[in-house]
Amino acid sequence: MFNSYEEVEKYMKQRDVIGIKPGLERMNRLLTRVGNPEQEITAIHVAGTNGKGSTIHYMSEAFRSHGYQVGIFTSPSMYGLRGHILHNGLPISKKNILSIMNELYPYIQQLDQEEMAPTPFEILTVIAFRYFAKYVDLSLIETGMGGREDTTNCITPILSIITSVAKDHQALLGNTIEQIASHKAGIIKPMIPVILGELEESAYQVILEEAKKKQAKVYRFGFDFTCDNKRQEGTRQHFQWKTKTIEMPICLQMSGEHQVKNASMALMALFIFHQKYYPLNKKYIQNALTHTQIPGRFEKVSEQPHIIIDGAHNQAGIDAFIQTVNEQYKNKKKQLVFAGFKDKDLKEMLTKCIPFFESVYITTFEHPRAIGARQLQKEIGASNLFVEEDWQELLRGLITSSSSKEESIFIVGSFHFITIVRRYLLGE
Repeated sequence: MFNSYEEVEKYMKQRDVIGIKPGLERMNRLLTRVGNPEQEITAIHVAGTNGKGSTIHYMSEAFRSHGYQVGIFTSPSMYGLRGHILHNGLPISKKNILSIMNELYPYIQQLDQEEMAPTPFEILTVIAFRYFAKYVDLSLIETGMGGREDTTNCITPILSIITSVAKDHQALLGNTIEQIASHKAGIIKPMIPVILGELEESAYQVILEEAKKKQAKVYRFGFDFTCDNKRQEGTRQHFQWKTKTIEMPICLQMSGEHQVKNASMALMALFIFHQKYYPLNKKYIQNALTHTQIPGRFEKVSEQPHIIIDGAHNQAGIDAFIQTVNEQYKNKKKQLVFAGFKDKDLKEMLTKCIPFFESVYITTFEHPRAIGARQLQKEIGASNLFVEEDWQELLRGLITSSSSKEESIFIVGSFHFITIVRRYLLGE
């Protein structure tokens, strides 16, 4: 048993050696032994290569504006172990993690002895379900990876969302869009409606086939709901969200066209909830989306010098990042700081970025999967490319030398890297 939250942290860290294990058998066994809390939650399940977290945050703010207690299970976390499980936007307390972990521990030991050892992420998922079953009205559950064999795919939600399908985690999900789409489509449940973001036709056909098998009604971005009349006013984006029966003007403070699409999927989910379950107030929804801020998604963390951080950790994310930079900072001097995981296609991601920045700095950070800065430099040749292994030293230098209001520093890459940089810059 555990006497402190710190002991739980240490224990979970030690279990990292188990690694990632696709499949739901361990989860189902552990959930059964603790009374199947996943059957007691009202959930919306969200999968997708990119856009999951943003879509969930928009929904969360809207539901909270109506007085709902909202739980979020998300990955990766910007606030350590506790940050995977949020209640009304705040991390689960140390006390609650400690209490639930002590309930689970005897069952975890049993599964270890049966050679069915649950992974740390599986344990964390069960903690989330156990907590949500007791304390929240609505649970917004984000898949960790893929969908079909993902740890979270043991729930029967009231609604499923697949935000996007792009190449990422190919070693586990497959090398083609169709294979990856099949994994995402695995979250679709019989007779449960599913919302689809903007997808390639090949991905759409795979998901549509799954939806037909499950008799799940499909709501597709660009067909069943759209966003028109997009315009930028200062730092805010405006657009008109439409279905066949409703039209609503929306204002966002989040940057990038991809955030308009993410908000549109959240709005479709809210509209379905409004129709099938309980009425929602249009004004409350509009106000909630306007005030939604999402950490690590094109987030301004400093005004002078002007610093933006963004967790663009795959090719689709980099494409969205570059598009937003070009829309808002086209004629300004720009510096880029980049660090990522070695199992990503970092060469292609960096190659896309280089033409848009005066200087590009490769760095690294402490993590088993982090690529060395000089190792990455060897794969790319560019006159504006520089290397600094110590990211803190690099940032101190850039901040000191940045004197112009027309100059911006962009820090991009792995969410793990973005998280530690964010804490450093905000003094957390």
